[in-house]
Amino acid sequence: MKKPSYKNNDTPVLDNIQNWLEEEISNYALIHTEDLDDIENEQIVRSLSWSRGTSEFFIVISPTGGIRGFSNKIPRDLLVQCHNTISELLFKIIEEESTETKTY
Repeated sequence: MKKPSYKNNDTPVLDNIQNWLEEEISNYALIHTEDLDDIENEQIVRSLSWSRGTSEFFIVISPTGGIRGFSNKIPRDLLVQCHNTISELLFKIIEEESTETKTY
């Protein structure tokens, strides 16, 4: 069975988001990741499992930077850190693209 074309594009984007999150979030450890096929939206989403002490939490992100789901008891600070880090990454990408496309 042939892989849908969106799978080829989504994985590198999710890798970049994951790397950015790992670099910026230091008070939780990323212990497991899993790519999930979102057939309805024709994209791959990634589940990221984080731990702190003996507690584990997950968050699911899309290649567009959206948070698609998370653990019921996820700490607010982890959720906020993920959101802020993804937003920062997206703004950085937008800023880089806008400076590259300016013509004077």
